[in-house]
Amino acid sequence: MSESLKESILSRGYWEIKIRPMRFGINRIPKIADLYPLLQKTFVSLRGWDFPHVGHKSEFLIGEDWIKHEFDWQHHRSILYFFQSGQLYYLEALPEDWRDKSTLWPKHEMWEPGQLLGVGETIFRFTEIFEFVSRLVLTGIYENAVKLDVKLGNIENRQLYVDTKNKWPFDYARKTAMPNLVYKSELKKEELVSNTKALAIKASIYLFERFGWDATEEIVGDWQEKALRF
Repeated sequence: MSESLKESILSRGYWEIKIRPMRFGINRIPKIADLYPLLQKTFVSLRGWDFPHVGHKSEFLIGEDWIKHEFDWQHHRSILYFFQSGQLYYLEALPEDWRDKSTLWPKHEMWEPGQLLGVGETIFRFTEIFEFVSRLVLTGIYENAVKLDVKLGNIENRQLYVDTKNKWPFDYARKTAMPNLVYKSELKKEELVSNTKALAIKASIYLFERFGWDATEEIVGDWQEKALRF
């Protein structure tokens, strides 16, 4: 892993996602050549940007039992590892924190990294995460269940904001004192296939509660549905 890119991502807000089988097996995916096609088959594109960001096959590095992709462009920065054991590691910068490096989404006068976390962005990211895990599980590489750890890092004193059109802003600041938030799940195939959106709503509510916002399933579900229409 490129320490310069990793350290840079970890210096501001980030998502860290770990997907693991319930039982470790070295060669769940027998051929290393099958790793990239699996990512191509399962990545999610709900809003015109793939998750996880996969890129082209030629951009991957190949190790003994893994492949790796690094990406650094505009406000998008990420590192992906995928192992023959079925383990997947994805580190992604919060786009909001890198507007000083972007011409597509440039910063404004009041902008500083580490200040904000978008409600819509959070719901969308959890929806993408659970949809991606569902697609991976459906390939059969994990048997019938999988472990998922999602970490949102460097969020202390960060404030939730409404980043979706036609939604009212908060009446007061919704902040967290947590430096990091970790959401752990053990997911069976059946619930992933039938409840991907509901799982994302549950995870989003767990996060929002730590920012002092008691959002209901109806509110978050409506937000999710409207976002997915675009």
